[in-house]
Amino acid sequence: MSASSEIFLFGDFRLDRAGGGLFRCDADGVFVPVAIGSRALEILTALVERRGDIVSREEIMGAGWPRTVVAEGNLFVQIGALRRIVDAAQSGQSCIQTVIGRGYRFIVPVTRCAVGMDQHLRDVSRTGVEPSLARANAGSPGPQASSVSSAERRQLTVMICGLVGATALSVRLDPEDLRDIIAAYHRAIAGIAAEFEGLIGEHMSDRVMVYFGYPRAHEDDAERAVRAGLGAIDAVGRLDIGAGKLQARVGIATGLVMVGDPIGVAPAREQSVVGEAPHLASGLQALAQPDTVVIAAGTRRLIGALFDYRDIGAVAVQGIVEPVPAWQVLRPSIVASRFEALRGSALSPLVGRDEEIDLLLRRWSLAKAGDGQIVLISGEPGIGKSRLAAALGERLQGEPHLRLRYFCSPYHQDSALFPFIDQLGRASGISRDDTPRGQAGKAGGVAGPRHAAGRGCGASRRSAVIAGFGAPSAAEPQLAAEEGKNIGGADPAT
Repeated sequence: MSASSEIFLFGDFRLDRAGGGLFRCDADGVFVPVAIGSRALEILTALVERRGDIVSREEIMGAGWPRTVVAEGNLFVQIGALRRIVDAAQSGQSCIQTVIGRGYRFIVPVTRCAVGMDQHLRDVSRTGVEPSLARANAGSPGPQASSVSSAERRQLTVMICGLVGATALSVRLDPEDLRDIIAAYHRAIAGIAAEFEGLIGEHMSDRVMVYFGYPRAHEDDAERAVRAGLGAIDAVGRLDIGAGKLQARVGIATGLVMVGDPIGVAPAREQSVVGEAPHLASGLQALAQPDTVVIAAGTRRLIGALFDYRDIGAVAVQGIVEPVPAWQVLRPSIVASRFEALRGSALSPLVGRDEEIDLLLRRWSLAKAGDGQIVLISGEPGIGKSRLAAALGERLQGEPHLRLRYFCSPYHQDSALFPFIDQLGRASGISRDDTPRGQAGKAGGVAGPRHAAGRGCGASRRSAVIAGFGAPSAAEPQLAAEEGKNIGGADPAT
């Protein structure tokens, strides 16, 4: 019996490749589809089919990316996505266990049956299986404690936030009052961590360690950590404790770690981390001035020009032999394009996208002829959507047109019409230091009579936004682009 004609049942899930993918049983006993990418589905199938066996990373990558060479980090992202789905109802270990140095193993009970037979299992308990159905890989040995660990090798961004002057507070305050202050401080940091989907790793009285990239990984974990660091300083400074203004300082570092339970003896709820990143973050936090965020080189490389920095130079960190470069993060920068901020102006050559470029150019030709076109470029993170849009801009440099660009942000989904307000602010030259009256005056100037528009992709933001308020010239085709991390990055009003 081929895998495509079989159904695999585990927990509340049904894996049915021929019937449409992965399904979850809802409260009414009805299997509803689960949103899952094609690569994640192939990887899950490879693991479930060999339940109890160790499946090497090479085999899994061959299933997810056949005849394609990809970075191993892509596998970590897909495994993380699968764990978020299939571990939702798990209270202990993950369904997918990491076998250090060897691969992964699917460990929960799996029932293999032919199409149609799964209907008989609706009333079977999650731990029981009808005798007529064979357990997948029943002869495979169960997981061995000596070879399997819940720890994972992950790239992690670690943020450590320390309370300034905690020792002085302990000297002059009653222990009960100090406890209330520490509790308020911890709640403030926990709220900020939750906002950016960080995981509280350790509470150390006056210090809190937060992990970004575990258990859920994001492509922008380093950025989330830095934004959380800036937010933590602001949140701590706004605490009303009646004992003076509180201050915090933050250290952030990124690197490969073993996260989870590296030595296999920690309590189930404790998430310990082994690696250089937490030590480096701790050292940078100790060196940071009050109300500042200091980051290491690994984090700085990942966040590019998304923030304004002050180069601190090489600093000596306790426990690390050589001085390490460090930067103080001042504030989020005023950048138009996240893509350009993260990758700079020197882009690598675009390879293998000739068909997509030709399609865009054909749509552009129709638009110039008066037949308006809308093109949606969608795909998995990192597949090259923004790079494709940049390549189109390069091809059109010699043609007269207006380029209107609006950028969504996952950090401003509660701000109505943020892409348009942000574009208006850039076009009018509004700065953070402007008074409300000054901002209104600048915005009013842009929204006034239309000025002459620039030519080519280098047209100024001012000209582009003015064109958005007035009627464009018939001789000027418009190229409008709204870019975001994903379509969910736009607020509902946008």
